[in-house]
Order: sequence, then C-alpha cells, then structure tokens
Amino acid sequence: MTKSEVLNKYAKELYFQILVTFKPTYKSLNLNDEVERYAIENSLTLSPDEQIKILKQTKKNLKNYIESRTQKGSFSKFNFSLSDDDFIIGLANTKKEFEVFPDFVRYMIKMNDNDFEKFSSKYIQLHFCDFGFATRKSSDGGIDFIGTGTFKRLVNIADKPVDLKNKNLSFRMVGQSKRYKPENAIGPREIREFLGSVRILQEALHPNKESAWLGQTDVLNKIKLAEPFIYTFLTTSYYSDDAVELANKLGIYIYDIDDMIFDLIEHKVGIKSNKFNVVEFEKWCRN
Repeated sequence: MTKSEVLNKYAKELYFQILVTFKPTYKSLNLNDEVERYAIENSLTLSPDEQIKILKQTKKNLKNYIESRTQKGSFSKFNFSLSDDDFIIGLANTKKEFEVFPDFVRYMIKMNDNDFEKFSSKYIQLHFCDFGFATRKSSDGGIDFIGTGTFKRLVNIADKPVDLKNKNLSFRMVGQSKRYKPENAIGPREIREFLGSVRILQEALHPNKESAWLGQTDVLNKIKLAEPFIYTFLTTSYYSDDAVELANKLGIYIYDIDDMIFDLIEHKVGIKSNKFNVVEFEKWCRN
C-alpha cells in the first residue's frame, strides 16, 4: 500500500467508528479530537500533515454518507456545523422527535434472531406491503421474511393516484434479516448469499423443480412464478461501502439500523408520550 492508501484506510476506519458510535442526541463532535483519539488507540505516530489528510478524507466520507441518506429519502444522525466543518452536530438538536433514537437502538440490538425476523416481517408493511410473515427458522432456505403488496398502492402521477383497471397486480417482497452488532458491518458476501437464496427460491417455483428449495414447502404455494420480486435486506448493523455498491448494482434494497429506527419514529411506532414504550412496540410487532 502507498502512504496515501494507508491514510485513506485509517480515514475509512475512523469514519465507520463515528458512524457506529454517534447518536443523534449528541450535541457535537470535534473531528480533530477524533483523529487524535484514533491515532492514540492504534498507536500511530502521525505527522501534522498526515493528521490533516486523515481529517480531510474523514470529512469527505461523512459528507458522502449524509448525501447518500438524502438520496434514499432517509435522515442522517448528524450534519456538519454551519460555522465550523470540523464539528458534526446531532440531528436531535434540531429535530426533537429523534431524542428517542438511542432507546430504539438499545432495544433492537438486544432482540434475538427470531424476534428480529418477526419484526422484519412487520416492518416491511411500512413499505407498501399489505402483509408480511416470517419463515420458520429451521427451514427458511435463506429467506427470513416474505411480504406481498399491490401495485395500485404504488402508482402515482403528479401526486394523484392512478386507478388501475387490474386491481390484482401484485409483487412479493422477499428478504433476509441479519441481527449483527452495529460495529460488525454487512459485507458483499452476505449480499451475494442472499441473492443466491432468492434465485434458488425462484428456480423452485418452476414446475417439477420444487426439490431445489430447502425451505418450507408451504412458502412455494404462496408465491406465483411470474410475480415480480423486490429483494430486501435488513440489519441491526450497517453496510460496508462494497456491500452498498453491490446491492445498488443488483437492485437489492438495503436498510440499516438507522433507516429502520428513523422509519419507526416517523410512523410513531412504539412511542407513547414522546418516549419509547416497550409494551407499545411489542404490541405493534405482534399485531
């Protein structure tokens, strides 16, 4: 590796640490201090010029992240200070409704795999699915949840719903849930494995090829061969840059822990008297 590549590697690692640990409730974070902290924790001896380069690249990574969140219609936990871009500011400083964000994080990372898959089948109903169900863990064939929806809910021209003649144009949302610790990023391998699982499911829908599917046989009875599939991946962690690039290339919709929590807060799921309420949240998951 060249010196420049090594410094970029350090900046990428620092960026991911900030992404994982920063909470919207933080007032601010000094990025200069973060570069110094990273150097000390990793026993690095950096010249002033090298520190500046790491700081500059870290800022670039953070700004790209904010832009990507905007493009996907979600929120970023932080924004840069308008007066000094050496600082990032927590979102909850300007949007008080997101003060409950850390409570959602604490709850979700403590979920077991089975509960998270059930949550996932409920969560996709916030994304145009009429209903969803979790597959049985012992025989899911790599597919953790499946949802169904109708295109009449999606078609919209000039902010006016279009009345489709065929009211039964449906799609399937098939997905995988990974309950990882936030610091353990989803990489390209998990994305490729999920793609393979969906391909096997689609292959098994062909007549006389049911044996290709190792999951629940009743799942095959609920899906039609020609139905369009929407590939969806959910995680309590984040995605590496390579995983994001691959998912975008393949057309797989990915949601990290921030995406899900922002959606839940916007829909006021599990919130009572402006606070996170476990009873209300679990009731929503069950219904």
